[in-house]
Amino acid sequence: MKSRRFRSGFASAFWRGAGGVVFAGMALSAATGLPAHAASLLPANFFDRIPETQSGQAGVEADELNFNSSTGIITAAGNVGLSYVGYYATSDRMIFNQRTRELVLEGNVQIVDPEGVEYTADTVTVNNGFKDAVLNAMVMTTPDGAMVTGSQTRKVRGEVTTIDDGTYAPCGTCIDEKGRRIGWRVRTEKIVQNSKDRYTDLNQPVLEILGFPIAWLPWIRLPDLTQEDGSGFRTPSTAYSEKIGVKASLPYYNSIGNGMGLLLTPSLISEQGLLVGTEFSHSINGFGSYSIAAHGIYQLDPGAFNPGFGDTDFRGAIQTSGTFTPAPRWEAGWSYTAFTDPAFLTDYLIDTSNPAVNEAYVSYLSPQTFGDARVQEFKLLGEVSQAAQDQQAALLPKLRIDHVEDLGSAGTVHASGDFIGVARAADKVSSNAIAYRLGTEEQKTHGTGEVDWSKQFVFGPTVITPMAGLRLDYASYDGASALQPGAQTLFSAAPIAAVDVRVPFAAYDGVSSYLIEPVAQVYYRGGDTAPGITNDNAQSFTFDEANLFSYNKFSGTDRQETGLRANLGVHYLANFADGSYIDAVAGQSYHLAGPNGLGTGDAVNAGVGAGISGNTSDIVAGVRAGMGPVTISARARYDVAANEIAAAATRASYSKDGWSATVDYSYMAPDPARGYTKVQQDVGGSIGVPIADYWRATAGAGWDITAGNMINYSAGLVYDDGYFEAGINATSSGPLIYDPDTFTYKLTFKLKGPDGSAFGS
Repeated sequence: MKSRRFRSGFASAFWRGAGGVVFAGMALSAATGLPAHAASLLPANFFDRIPETQSGQAGVEADELNFNSSTGIITAAGNVGLSYVGYYATSDRMIFNQRTRELVLEGNVQIVDPEGVEYTADTVTVNNGFKDAVLNAMVMTTPDGAMVTGSQTRKVRGEVTTIDDGTYAPCGTCIDEKGRRIGWRVRTEKIVQNSKDRYTDLNQPVLEILGFPIAWLPWIRLPDLTQEDGSGFRTPSTAYSEKIGVKASLPYYNSIGNGMGLLLTPSLISEQGLLVGTEFSHSINGFGSYSIAAHGIYQLDPGAFNPGFGDTDFRGAIQTSGTFTPAPRWEAGWSYTAFTDPAFLTDYLIDTSNPAVNEAYVSYLSPQTFGDARVQEFKLLGEVSQAAQDQQAALLPKLRIDHVEDLGSAGTVHASGDFIGVARAADKVSSNAIAYRLGTEEQKTHGTGEVDWSKQFVFGPTVITPMAGLRLDYASYDGASALQPGAQTLFSAAPIAAVDVRVPFAAYDGVSSYLIEPVAQVYYRGGDTAPGITNDNAQSFTFDEANLFSYNKFSGTDRQETGLRANLGVHYLANFADGSYIDAVAGQSYHLAGPNGLGTGDAVNAGVGAGISGNTSDIVAGVRAGMGPVTISARARYDVAANEIAAAATRASYSKDGWSATVDYSYMAPDPARGYTKVQQDVGGSIGVPIADYWRATAGAGWDITAGNMINYSAGLVYDDGYFEAGINATSSGPLIYDPDTFTYKLTFKLKGPDGSAFGS
């Protein structure tokens, strides 16, 4: 064998042929109505895999290697191998003209780039300073199995790339080991990508699913996905609702330059006419971006909407948002929505997030410190009355700061602060045998500052962690609600002292590990039981094993634990050689002295009736276990005084080889303090059964044992081959839920990429 090394830039011969994948993604988006970002199903940066010019030492090996000094032509034949800056190519024959810089690879051409992408072709020709390339019968395969093909691929002047008879398939050949068609692919008659003018033309793109063509377009021009700000039509889309009928949209983006662009989205509404949307966006390099969007429609049939919620000639909305990074670790931004009526955005399928949040904020984040300051207003969307809007709070402002300082051998200091201003125009009251005040008509401020020090000491098997701290509160309430006491201002100081003692016993038998850890905590917290006066952010309360060892079990700052309390319990953890595990916690809490913040009632009854309002709490326990395909979790709260289970829930699930099953059960004893006078019990479950390769049937049901009524039941059928998923699921609700006696169905259509990402509806 002969070999010779010479300098060249022939790596460009390998071309950026994978760009066809990006084209295919664009065709897919156009043909299916998927959003433009659906192209991220495809491998990224395909046009940029190979630089236009490279310098470096190239190696050539072949059975025969000849150099004609008079013509400057190097010829290699027989088992030709070329290597260059991470690229490797083989072929039957190679011709390289040193004078014209033309490189030709012929016969069984195979190329592997540094990222593992493989190319095959009958012939590859590169010339014109390696800006022009032609690949005949190209097949490209990515490491994850995706495939791009083209009968001829041409690149001219490094700007225009054309693929004849191009295809893209995330599933490679899209034929499984049994010879069946799977997944999806896109094929086109011709694709032309202009990197200079930043557009892509697709001639006759066809989307095929399971080998059957299901969508076709004669031609479409799209902006180059490698240039996000390119002008041109964006992906068209369709939607449907009973209120407005069919909505068909064709967005067009105009790049103004300097990071600015205008997106115009006309939408034909079958029942109401033309909906016009426009959005101005501006991206400031290295600083941030903002956008302003407006939508409006002159309705053909205002009477189709309920009075007060759309029965006007003109309806519209304005939305704006922005995000900026004014300095390292800092972020600032805003969002704002205004509308003619709260149902407009949901009626016309523009925005389904509910509520809309109007806010301005600034935040800071470092390894030791987090800070956030914002003002917020919440607007309900849909057919909601002004009375319901008045029950929504505005936070003017909402401030939060946290800082942790590691003092090394001296311990750790944690400092935090909160300040919140709440404005609400009306009380929000619900009733479940007793009244719950979920929102208070008010102008209120509440500021909290807390600092604590802790340090861990180890004495043999015993770990002792003392903690000492102080919490300060200021709150002011204007007494606007007729349901609350009068206006008042509150100052309180809460000294905090605690000690946590743990004695972990660990064992390891060579294959499995075991841990038994008794835990004892004693802590004291002074101050007012209701430092926030009204309760806006500490309404949710559940006593279980998850918060057994917490020094303040309330979910927000408006309420706090007070008095002297002890928590006792044990933690058990076992990890077995086969991957199975058991993780369990059990214990009890005791109020020893002073006022009991967990037993002090308020308008929300947070803590009351939760099993911890007395001097001795209920016993709580929880366990999680995994054994191969089976996982089990259970938790319970046992009322010692009544000698009964106060609450319990359990779940068991199984999943293996396409089979799956889940069973849930929950129980709650009567709890008059919270409005429950009867035992609450329900059971539910679901099952999934593989009925054929790629096919799966599902069913589920929920039953209220106490009432003897069906909560809901469902059934579905799903096809999923890993690249294409389609299914139907139907659900019927019983009389006991918020939307009773309804029947709904859901159709699923998803196209999946090699990396597991999915797009569909």
